[in-house]
Amino acid sequence: MKLKNKIPEDKKRAAKKSSSEINLLYKTGQKLSATLNVHALFNTMFESLSKIMDCDELFISTFNPRTNLIKCEYIRSKDEKNINVSSIPLIPLAPKGYGIQSRAIRSKKAIIINDYERDFKKVITSHNIIIRTGRKPDNQDIQYDNPRSVLVIPMKLKNIVTGVVQIFSRRENAYEKGHLKFAESMVHLLVLAYNNVLLIKNARKEINERISTENKLRQLLKEKEILVREVHHRVKNNLQAISTLLKLQTGNVHDPEAIQFLDQSRDQVKAISIIHDKLYRDTDINSINFEQYTSSLIEQLYFVYGISRERIETDLQIYITILNVDTAIPCGLIINELVSNSFKHAFPDDMCGKITVKLNTDKKRKYILKYYDNGIGLANEINSLSMQSLGMQLINMLTEQLHGEMKIENKEGFKFQLKFTSM
Repeated sequence: MKLKNKIPEDKKRAAKKSSSEINLLYKTGQKLSATLNVHALFNTMFESLSKIMDCDELFISTFNPRTNLIKCEYIRSKDEKNINVSSIPLIPLAPKGYGIQSRAIRSKKAIIINDYERDFKKVITSHNIIIRTGRKPDNQDIQYDNPRSVLVIPMKLKNIVTGVVQIFSRRENAYEKGHLKFAESMVHLLVLAYNNVLLIKNARKEINERISTENKLRQLLKEKEILVREVHHRVKNNLQAISTLLKLQTGNVHDPEAIQFLDQSRDQVKAISIIHDKLYRDTDINSINFEQYTSSLIEQLYFVYGISRERIETDLQIYITILNVDTAIPCGLIINELVSNSFKHAFPDDMCGKITVKLNTDKKRKYILKYYDNGIGLANEINSLSMQSLGMQLINMLTEQLHGEMKIENKEGFKFQLKFTSM
């Protein structure tokens, strides 16, 4: 008969303790990951440590490697939960060989101290904190009533020290390697949770700053749009005033050619005025609905020349509806000249007819403006007309402005084609 081997009591206790510590680490990790409140993180740390070891006081500081400054973030004791650390100044990293926190930061290794009073003599910088219990701890390497033992553990993220955790006990020889190992595991969880909080906090700050910047930009853009609209409105009014002056001037002129010149000028001014009126009213101040603009322009010419749609029909086939202002204005002036010429010359003696305007693009993404009427065509030679007619001279100039190529045919009516690129 074989006797069962009995497990020694000390191994049972060690196994039970290890299991308890692992379980506590797991629960602590869950709590730390469940909050974005820094103070709650540190409180969870204090409460978890207190379940395994002496934790009469807990001090947590952050370290800035760029400035070599240590900042006290959190102090808690068994007697006082809410200790105000806002008045504690930043502490510079102590020279090599001095300062308990500084030693841990420089070495990147945890320290067990069971004779705190002796180590504290090497402190260079101290800062007293008065709390209700009457103790006066120091911030650089904390001193309070009868400290005996301390664990000093650097907070590391990717092997870069970001702070220091100090765990104090009032008992001598309170800590051993087992306590240090558990505390380091706890500090590692804290570092991860604290870093996540900072990342989220910085992300929120950046988002809020971006939102604030975007709101300011929207406000500036709105103010700019209002200003630009006002400019378009004033330009339109000024153009209308010019048109009125040209009309008044026509009444004082008796030369038919001069009258014709003034009337053409009025038509051109009105064509530009319509653009600015639409830009003033539309939501987009940088581009214009060319189909609507062309329709308004031709409607204005119907009125000016007193022609009915029943006699001369217009067919608009505008497939490129949106043009920028710099392109729309010269295109509009060209159409204005062409339609005006057709209304005046293409359909004499109440002749009926049709005008077609097309705007599309070719395979090379070039714009193609096509215009034709089925009237009587041009009476003069095309080349001669191109050089001498004021309207055709204007069309030539606008074609150059658009970097375009123009073609004219005078068969079975008048045909005009312009290829160009957007300005």
